[in-house]
Amino acid sequence: DARARSEAALADEERQRRATATEAAALAEEHRRALTEKQQAADDAAQDLERAREAQRSAEAEVRRVVESARESTRAAQQEQERTARDTEAQLRAQVANALAQAQVERERAAAAEVLAGVAREAQAALEAQVTALEAKVTERRGQALRARP
Repeated sequence: DARARSEAALADEERQRRATATEAAALAEEHRRALTEKQQAADDAAQDLERAREAQRSAEAEVRRVVESARESTRAAQQEQERTARDTEAQLRAQVANALAQAQVERERAAAAEVLAGVAREAQAALEAQVTALEAKVTERRGQALRARP
């Protein structure tokens, strides 16, 4: 009778160890999934950053194009009436100001995307550390469970 109780207690203890190991493995899997999501967010942020940089380069090229266009238009306008030249120059300055404002917006977007990418990398590193710690616990508990077997 005592032997049966002892065996039942050992079996119960083994079930508890297995349940704990299963819970730890499930938690590790959940953290792996979260890590994957964070990695995807980091990848998305990096893509957003690249798109923002491309938009910034495009806006800066547009500024250069508008400035060159302004120079050519100003030279042509100088050959015409002075009044026409002033009107044309004012319009072109407004275009340059708009293009510069767009370039500034794109630079701010790029900076925000860099910040987001940094946050995502930090979160990813933290999750990777948690997953590593949980995997170590799972391995330790499995080892304990194997050593505890009769």
